Amino acid sequence: MNITELVQSPRWKKFMGYVYGWGASVVLIGALFKIMHYLMRAYFYQ
Repeated sequence: MNITELVQSPRWKKFMGYVYGWGASVVLIGALFKIMHYLMRAYFYQ
């Protein structure tokens, strides 16, 4: 299986959906901490 077949497979698309979802969650939580001026924002924005 070459790289082209891999990235076009349904399993890869499902995996990348999870990756994008987790990445978006981290960004939103970090933005919430930054907006709300929580002390824990230092752990996300160092």
